[in-house]
Amino acid sequence: MASRAPKTGVSVETQLRERIRDLEAQVKMEQSARKAWLASEERFAMAVRGTNDGIWDWTVGTTDVYLSPRFKELLGYSNNELTNRFVEWETRLHPEDKACTLEALNAHLDRDQPYDVEYRLRCKDGNYRWFRARGRSIRNPDGTPLRMAGSITDITERKEAMRALAESEERFALAVRGANDGIWDWNILTDEVYFSPRWKAMVGYEDHELENLFPTFESLLHPDDHDRVMQSVVDYLEGRLEGYAIEFRFRHKDGSYRWMLARGIALRDATGRPYRMAGSHTDVTEQKQSLYALAEGEEQLRLAKQAAEMANRAKSEFLANMSHEIRTPMNGILGLTELLLNMHLSPEQRSYETLVRQSAESLLTILNDILDFSKIEAGKLELDEQEFRLRDAIGDTLQSLGVRAAEKNLELACHIEPGVPETLVGDIARLRQVLVNLVGNAVKFTHEGEVLVDVKMEALSEGHVMLHFSVKDTGIGIAEEQHHKIFEAFTQAESSTTRHYGGTGLGLTICRQLVEMMHGRIWVESTPGAGSIFHFTARMGLITAPLPCKRPEPQVLHGLHVLIVDDNATNRLILEEMLKGWQMIPTSVPSGVLALELLGAPQGRVFRLVLMDLMMPGMDGMEVSRRAQLLLGSDAPKILMLSSAGHIMELAHASHSPVGRVLTKPVKQSDLFDAIVELLGLCEEYELGDTCPFHPLPSKPLRPLSVLLVEDGRVNQLVATRMLEDRGHAVTVASNGREALDMFAQESFDAVVMDVHMPELNGFETTSAIREIERASGGHIPIIAMTANAMMGDRERCLAAGMDDYVSKPVRSGELYRAVESFTTIPLSARGGTPPCDMPDPLEPEPDSVFDAAAFRESINDEDLMRQLIEIYPEDSEDMLLAAETALRANDRAELHQAAHSLKGLLGNYSAPVALEAARTLSLLAREDRLQDAPPVLGDTIREVRRLGDALKAFAKTLPERDAPPTDQ
Repeated sequence: MASRAPKTGVSVETQLRERIRDLEAQVKMEQSARKAWLASEERFAMAVRGTNDGIWDWTVGTTDVYLSPRFKELLGYSNNELTNRFVEWETRLHPEDKACTLEALNAHLDRDQPYDVEYRLRCKDGNYRWFRARGRSIRNPDGTPLRMAGSITDITERKEAMRALAESEERFALAVRGANDGIWDWNILTDEVYFSPRWKAMVGYEDHELENLFPTFESLLHPDDHDRVMQSVVDYLEGRLEGYAIEFRFRHKDGSYRWMLARGIALRDATGRPYRMAGSHTDVTEQKQSLYALAEGEEQLRLAKQAAEMANRAKSEFLANMSHEIRTPMNGILGLTELLLNMHLSPEQRSYETLVRQSAESLLTILNDILDFSKIEAGKLELDEQEFRLRDAIGDTLQSLGVRAAEKNLELACHIEPGVPETLVGDIARLRQVLVNLVGNAVKFTHEGEVLVDVKMEALSEGHVMLHFSVKDTGIGIAEEQHHKIFEAFTQAESSTTRHYGGTGLGLTICRQLVEMMHGRIWVESTPGAGSIFHFTARMGLITAPLPCKRPEPQVLHGLHVLIVDDNATNRLILEEMLKGWQMIPTSVPSGVLALELLGAPQGRVFRLVLMDLMMPGMDGMEVSRRAQLLLGSDAPKILMLSSAGHIMELAHASHSPVGRVLTKPVKQSDLFDAIVELLGLCEEYELGDTCPFHPLPSKPLRPLSVLLVEDGRVNQLVATRMLEDRGHAVTVASNGREALDMFAQESFDAVVMDVHMPELNGFETTSAIREIERASGGHIPIIAMTANAMMGDRERCLAAGMDDYVSKPVRSGELYRAVESFTTIPLSARGGTPPCDMPDPLEPEPDSVFDAAAFRESINDEDLMRQLIEIYPEDSEDMLLAAETALRANDRAELHQAAHSLKGLLGNYSAPVALEAARTLSLLAREDRLQDAPPVLGDTIREVRRLGDALKAFAKTLPERDAPPTDQ
């Protein structure tokens, strides 16, 4: 700055003072400026320290640059780890970003273009991070840059987010281009909609042919669907629907309509207001067409099903009518034949009657086969499982076939392995049906030799046993290619078989289906001319408590020597196994000659019993028995004759016969045991108990009944009347329902046997009328349906109509007796009638029907034992009655059966027929699960048990007093 010139006329001193003042003012200005600069520097330093960005300040043209501590920290360094030199920044630039970054820096310095650039810098850990750099330069008056300062901001996270967003958008774009569905994205605020190219192509348009606006969507909706779809959109957006998914029709460019399934979701702001909604369209036209076709097919199927059901009903009605029409005359044939066979007939007459009965039985078998096949085919055949004794059941079954085998001189034998359980649970009737069919076929197709039934245990599991049955014959055999065909319906091994042997060809089919219902299978092994073996398996239930059976302990037979004489090796082995099971000592010979030689030898004296086959070559059993009697005299052993024919039973009772007992082969194990015990006198008295559930006839009823028989057929009237009168019952006949109602109003009856099909008023209508009368007057009379219908459900329909039991025609005498007489313990007060004047009131039975004192004395024959039995009776009987009452209240069938069974066993010791029959009936009702009928019977049982108690107390007074015990003197 140039020196100011001295003023003219002013003293030097004055000039000096002015200069001093100027200098002081300049100093103050400089001091003020410095203070301002210092304040600015302080604010800058504070800003540098406080900002999250890195600050840099470069003196242009030099290598010096100020890098703030935060700048260095962003790169992972402390303040003293990096120098403030330009090279520290430049060398850390990413190689890919260096050129463009330096270019942007020079453009700012040279042309003053804005400096705002993004680049990557290498950090201390070797990784690169993204930064945004911005700066401004300070220039000389001539525009030359002197200084440039700015900041860097870490944008790594934003860059990553942008990259991820770009990738997501790329994936979305690819998905939109590749998706089979149409994509849409609706901006609710602007009504703009993004429709993907696929969305538009689904209705036949190019991408540029449709505007991306919401009205485009509305315009394509089918008129019938428009309001429904729009309302659905509004309901979803306003929160009345949880989701948006709807089907509608969309108009195609060609004018047709396509079915679309639209799904979408809305985005909402913080207040819950929707601002955007996106989703997809799926073309479901083909599925809709398939559904329409399916619905049409289902309708056709429904109509076909209805037609099939109508056809099935027609078939069932035809079978029911056929059953009725055939069984009605069959009832007359079989019933009259049974009555005739019980009369005194000449041998020729008996032969003819037997042939008639056998022919009728054959016809009935064919009818039953057809009905069974129909039931199985309709899926309406059910197994009726109950407890049974396997050996007795199979023995009874085979004995019923013994005559047929004997007529052809065939040996029929049965072998059951010792390990097979005795008492099982299953449908014994259906098991017998399978065995009868297989054994019957074996007998039919075998002309000489034997038929052997073998039973063994195949598998044992908890609660069940799988049994393996085989029926082996020495018959004509079956070709291998026929092994599977014979189990098909209406098929036999050869076309000539039906003509030669007869039959429907249904038997083995029914066997196969029954076996499968019993969780088993059936197959055959056979060679033509070498016989056949039919196998089948069946699953049976096991029970922990065996059926009661009062018989001697097998120990009474231990160690007894028995001689077996039979020419058939199979029979000898079976008999040996049975005897060894009772720990007897058997010796077997195949002929009568060898038997006589052995009996005549010294060691022959040890035999107390001979099991003798009747039919043996050379010397038959009767001849051997006579010679043994002559040979040994009084030392001759007891002879038990085994006969395949069953027609010499009277020989066993002839005075001159050396035979003690005769049994029919195949021998039942229980029958053999009983016969041996009785023949050898090893047990004076014992009860067989319920050893076999197939008794030919029930025991005689306690008293005769007055029975109303309602039947329109004269032959059936004759048969049923004769059967009932043979049992001592009084029968009144009504020819139709109207007559029955008149008689019911005028007389009292114990039971009604009601035919179902009758003119004027059928059995159902008559029963309904009787039940209406009883509802008004009280009481309940047992009504037993008697019908020629035998289809599945007939029994249930009869019971549902108010009947109490059911027997099918042709009626067997045993079935009729059991049905009618099972109600003898139901009091007349429960039946709604009064007893006839010539019949005692069951509520006041004759004294010995409550307690037969004479029989009690005879059976016990020990006064002390009688006293003990009388003393324990009240407590034991009341405990059992309490158990029965508790079980009935709980509707517990098993417990009621157990209590009634125990009570029955107790009462059997006291010669009390009425009480015993009441307990037996209660046990039967529980076993058959007829608990609805049990309350009145339990009432009868309680009354009779307590009446017996009173009678026993009175009887005890008639016994002599016990001698007083001696006393010490």
